[in-house]
Amino acid sequence: MVVVTTPYTVSGLTIFADHADALRFYYFPTTPQLVQRPDGKPVLRLLMYRTDLRSLPQGGEPDDGGVLSLETTLTAMAEQLVTAQRSLQERCRLTEAPRLEPLEVITARARLVLPAGQDVTTMPVSSLEGRAAFTVRLPRVATTLVRELLRSVSSAAGVIYEAEFFGLRPAPNIDFSVDWPQVARHLAEAFAADRLASADEIARAVDELIERAAVRLLIHAGAEAELATQRADARHYTAEFITSAFFVPALSPDSTHGPAYYHQPPPDDRLPALDINAFVGRRRVVAQGTLSQLLGAVAQGAEELIAMVDLGALYRTKDVEVHAFLPDDVEAVEVSLEYGARRVALSLRAQEDRVHVRWPYDPSPGLHYRYRYEVLFKPSAPAWTSNRLLSPTETADTTILVIDPRHLYPPAPAR
Repeated sequence: MVVVTTPYTVSGLTIFADHADALRFYYFPTTPQLVQRPDGKPVLRLLMYRTDLRSLPQGGEPDDGGVLSLETTLTAMAEQLVTAQRSLQERCRLTEAPRLEPLEVITARARLVLPAGQDVTTMPVSSLEGRAAFTVRLPRVATTLVRELLRSVSSAAGVIYEAEFFGLRPAPNIDFSVDWPQVARHLAEAFAADRLASADEIARAVDELIERAAVRLLIHAGAEAELATQRADARHYTAEFITSAFFVPALSPDSTHGPAYYHQPPPDDRLPALDINAFVGRRRVVAQGTLSQLLGAVAQGAEELIAMVDLGALYRTKDVEVHAFLPDDVEAVEVSLEYGARRVALSLRAQEDRVHVRWPYDPSPGLHYRYRYEVLFKPSAPAWTSNRLLSPTETADTTILVIDPRHLYPPAPAR
């Protein structure tokens, strides 16, 4: 079983020892990676969309924004495992190469952390691979910010994994006596809710709690021979237990020193339920990767990950309803409509004819279209008509177009 003592950190892996087998170790990656497609491109895309103001109805508000999508994984690379094996064999003075197994977790979740104040929590698809897919809709300001973060490969955004596993308490010859209300008060005084705390700072706070006897280490009789080692393990375990109970992980720009934390204590009525003396209990392990680290592992330019889409072109249309007024001497009106590169020909032959035309929105002409029409007269029409009249090409932006051939008629002769 996993022993929750000071873990090794080797080759990007957090490694725990087994309680009985000196050659058996369990690993958990310290940094996630972006999932890569078969062509080697990462599964990360910022889709920015904007609304052409010309396509908005009067008084309408633009719906600019974006959608950020990415997928991460906790799979360890083969070279990481080989390097970790060699390092462990040398560090632990093992006669054989150690066996590395993935840490078996009970639950795991991942959070996408953005500086715009949005956290999106998801459950990884697989507890071993730790695949987590994120899709988050961003308002206009946040979209612009994320775009700039991608371009600058920032450490202000990233992904945090939290996993829980069953672990065995080290230092079995030491029991703990903890005044949890005093611990809660001390941590509240030492750590403001909005201040990032490092693991080292939390460890120092725990040392102060031990010095103040808020946390007491009770040594069993006969355990003095390994006292120094067991006390060191017990101190580390106390810091790990208190960190899990009173803090939540936060994205740290410098992951080489481990994750950062925000102070978030449990409710007062849950303090008595904290059992630090349980030999086996649920333990937490954390992995994190900043945007800089995630993109640094793949050869991909930021601009290739950003796409711009005009909402007008995707979701809007230009609609025109064509009506015609047909005098008694008119047989039909042939109407030609142009919208961008698209043309529509209509033939209106009855007074009640109404034709609805719809085009996909084109940002180049916006709301404007062009039209002209030809008037076909009846055989009984006056001789001056020559049976045809052709209008000039006109530009309009209305949604109802009324064709009145009388506008082309010559002035009535003076009497």
